[in-house]
Amino acid sequence: MNYSRRIFMQTLIRSHLDKADLSPSQRIDIATTVGGSYAPSGSELEVLAIDIQILIMEDNTSELIKLYKRLPQPKPDIDCLMNPRESDLGDRAWRLSNLYKIIDKKHQLVTFTMNNAQAHLDELRKLHPRIVNLKSRQRGISTYALIDALDVCLTQSNKIKGLQADTLLASNALMEKVKLAYDKIDDNIKPSIVYANNSEISFDNGSKIRIATSFRGATLSSLHVSELGKIALDPKKASELTAGTFPAIPVNIESSIVLESTSEGAGNLFHSIFTEAMERLSLSDASSSIAHFYPVFIGWLGIIENNLLVPNTADPDCSVEVDMGTLIPRDLEKHLMSLQETLHIELTDEQIEWAVYAYGLLGNDLHEFCREYPATIEDAWKANTEGLILAEAFHAFAKVDKEIREDTRYPLYAASDLGVSDTCATVFYQVINSRILIIDDYFNTGQSIAHYTAIIKQRGVSKWFLPHDANNRNVSTAHKVITHVRLAGFEDYQVLRQTKELWTDISKVRGLMGRITFGNCEPTIKAVQSYRKVWSPQLQEYNDVPLHDDNSNFCDALRYAVIATTKYILKEYK
Repeated sequence: MNYSRRIFMQTLIRSHLDKADLSPSQRIDIATTVGGSYAPSGSELEVLAIDIQILIMEDNTSELIKLYKRLPQPKPDIDCLMNPRESDLGDRAWRLSNLYKIIDKKHQLVTFTMNNAQAHLDELRKLHPRIVNLKSRQRGISTYALIDALDVCLTQSNKIKGLQADTLLASNALMEKVKLAYDKIDDNIKPSIVYANNSEISFDNGSKIRIATSFRGATLSSLHVSELGKIALDPKKASELTAGTFPAIPVNIESSIVLESTSEGAGNLFHSIFTEAMERLSLSDASSSIAHFYPVFIGWLGIIENNLLVPNTADPDCSVEVDMGTLIPRDLEKHLMSLQETLHIELTDEQIEWAVYAYGLLGNDLHEFCREYPATIEDAWKANTEGLILAEAFHAFAKVDKEIREDTRYPLYAASDLGVSDTCATVFYQVINSRILIIDDYFNTGQSIAHYTAIIKQRGVSKWFLPHDANNRNVSTAHKVITHVRLAGFEDYQVLRQTKELWTDISKVRGLMGRITFGNCEPTIKAVQSYRKVWSPQLQEYNDVPLHDDNSNFCDALRYAVIATTKYILKEYK
């Protein structure tokens, strides 16, 4: 009897708190509580009942929350899960902490439970059906989205949950997670699958989950877009979202749109939606409209709301055992000290140790560290704009059209950056009406010149433009690269002269960006937006030297294409 009365009081408090005007952090505190061991009995119960009534009358939410967390939580009635045709299969909070299985970061099968970032987003969705989420790496937001989608479809009829990924590979990986979670549920408490493939899983209650890279013309109950920053690299897909998909989803509290991504640079759809949402939030009536996106930032040190760090929301994985012999690099130490001052926190030794570890893995590059693991909104955008070489010109002037195809009426050209042991990148392009159309690209690693020559011949290239070092002798064969090209049966090539002024050539690429259209060449598009200078930790600034990595290989190939076009090809059209 005493247990029942305690549960009644706990339910009474919860009923009042559900109607109260609570902050998101307070709602998370309530949603994630596991209950306490406070077990009053006898006369103490009578006093407790009076105290609760007084607290409710005074609307003393902070004390009610403290009391609520001390009282035991009732266990859900598992019997209510036995009928898969019921619209309510039990308590949702219980299901999202007990029912679903996932593969965690350690590649182990575990029961899904919401982490602090996921729980925060879950609570915000009750208040804001449209959310744009800027985040650091590996906060589990996509995993939360697919488990939530599965939960809705298993417990409600005729729902269509859409999850959009940036690549087909990512889309397939998300569907595999959904199927795993479904398969691990007891057959007695789930609807049957009537149809399933790599992009859709439909249940006999009329609900379905669709996972794809585009939802052009689709009808959805709600949508979660993963890595919008990368999707926004394709203007057509970005236009489909804003002009087609978004308006098709009803504006109400149950039909949500969540956009989430790490920062992929300024000047794209994700950046504009997030910055507009931040500007709107500064207005007095910003939180009253459910038709606009609500901005959420989730960094490695936690969630920032109203310029304040929400307590206890740091990524628990960004913490490792302390090694007393670890030295903190000067630029990283300065960055961490600045974060402590800005966020009004004191980093733990374990968090500092992790930061040094992650910084080392990312090549001792502070800007790369901030790009992968921003702690503030400013870090997220700043890390992706400083030191970039071609990104600004690309976003301002270049065109992207994934539908362009080779026009057989015009010659097809190729320009390559030929490495020896690293990535060898080639762009295939045409020059039509003085525009450079990058049709597609190709790259590989550690292959012979004969391999790349075979690709060029197979594509029917009219002329192949090679860098100046094609005249160098191969160490292992003592032959020049062009000798191997000729031996492989290709004669229509042109070796470009070694540039005297690299930055002059790079400036020429920037200047002609308005005459370049990028087609089905995602690696080149990504490289152009990521190509940056070398960061000097000692000088705390960028050196005037391009960073040599996979991005530079593609950008060098593009540079050769531009130089070859202006020197040899455009003359034909004058």
